[in-house]
Amino acid sequence: GNATLRELYCIIKETLGPEDLLARGNSDRFLVYYAGQEREEIISKLEQIRSEVKALPHKLNIPKISFYYGVYCVTQKVSDLNVVYNYANEAKNVAKTKKKQMYAFYEEVDFQQINNEKELKERFEGALAHDEFEIWYQPKYDSSTRMIDGAEALVRWRREDGTMIPPIQFIPLFEKNG
Repeated sequence: GNATLRELYCIIKETLGPEDLLARGNSDRFLVYYAGQEREEIISKLEQIRSEVKALPHKLNIPKISFYYGVYCVTQKVSDLNVVYNYANEAKNVAKTKKKQMYAFYEEVDFQQINNEKELKERFEGALAHDEFEIWYQPKYDSSTRMIDGAEALVRWRREDGTMIPPIQFIPLFEKNG
């Protein structure tokens, strides 16, 4: 683990200019400040890092590494770096939901979606305890025999007040969270 972190640090450090900063935060998080960089330059550097990180499993004989970046562009003087870190972290969470792109910029963060997902996660245990999840059966029809030959079980979430939460809102979220 430590060897991998050292290699990651070296890979990221190669993208730095004289005014840029690099620090390792907690655990496996790295904090990078690219001074005066345009969006395209940052993307180019992130792609360079990704390319080199892809070679690490072979080089170090380790499993594949998943690496995500959250980017917050600082446009004015900042008095609290925790705010910048939190913004970048929110963007990183968005990056984790993307299929082919391992980074996201802060302006891509959909705060309404984040709040909705947080609410659903918080309600999940209570919904299980109160039997709010229902099984609905959708018949499968065989057109050659003109008979119903099975059914597909579907889950539906009906809140205690009777309102339904669409499956598209909770199934992908719960699948993503295991």
